[in-house]
Amino acid sequence: MYTAHEMREDALRVAKANGNTKELGEIAIKIAENMEGEKGTQFLIKNGLIEAAVDFEANQERFDDAFKLANNHAKYKLPEVHLKFALHLEDESRFKDAEEEFIKANKPQEAINMYEHKQDWHSALSVARQYHPESVNKVFLNQAKFYLERRDFAKAEQAYINAKEPEKAINMYQEARMYGEALRVANKHAPHLVHSINENYSRGPAVQNQSAEEILNSAKMWEESRDYHKAIDRYLEITETMLDPNHLEEIWNNCFNLAMNYAKDRVQDVVLTLGQRMLAI
Repeated sequence: MYTAHEMREDALRVAKANGNTKELGEIAIKIAENMEGEKGTQFLIKNGLIEAAVDFEANQERFDDAFKLANNHAKYKLPEVHLKFALHLEDESRFKDAEEEFIKANKPQEAINMYEHKQDWHSALSVARQYHPESVNKVFLNQAKFYLERRDFAKAEQAYINAKEPEKAINMYQEARMYGEALRVANKHAPHLVHSINENYSRGPAVQNQSAEEILNSAKMWEESRDYHKAIDRYLEITETMLDPNHLEEIWNNCFNLAMNYAKDRVQDVVLTLGQRMLAI
């Protein structure tokens, strides 16, 4: 009521008597906003409301004056002014300047979020590494999510590896039914998962449309893990239409030797199958 009738001193009197510091500041700023030019600031200073005066100047985007007031009378308000200035600079697309102000405001996470929003992963990581190391892996994970949404699996994989989360890269490939890629990542970065992935890779729908190279990699992994029966099964999946005869002969001879040395109960079946195939080539 008092504000509406420009009875500002009375409005402030009621606020001082009945409101807390925050409410007093908010009401005082509203009063100041109805004044022209610097009168609002002078009104706040006159009434001893330095904090409100600093906020008022910053809200009016008169940042030089806001910094001057804070420096002279309320240094503890400087981080808040830096933060408001950073947000203003971000709106102006002055990202490097905004970054500097976020850092001065002790808000490196805000600078990281700003760069992530514009997909500037290099700058986001630079800020994280220098000012907020605990956010580095999170940046990599957000980067991976960004690339995964665009089905850029290779870049998403690299981001997951950089975040030291190879399991997430493996899950990504398995969900995309790219079991060969999942197996490759596991073999290099998470050996303890190779067996279970290869198990999924060697049966069910995952077997369909696999290339000779994919089947061969799977067979070699079974061989390396000494599960010779499964290795033999996979080698036998490579037929005469898949590769050139010389390469096929080498693979099938290896399959036969595995049966002879480690699975004698299968030798007869392996020989009958491979003998026919050798004749065919």
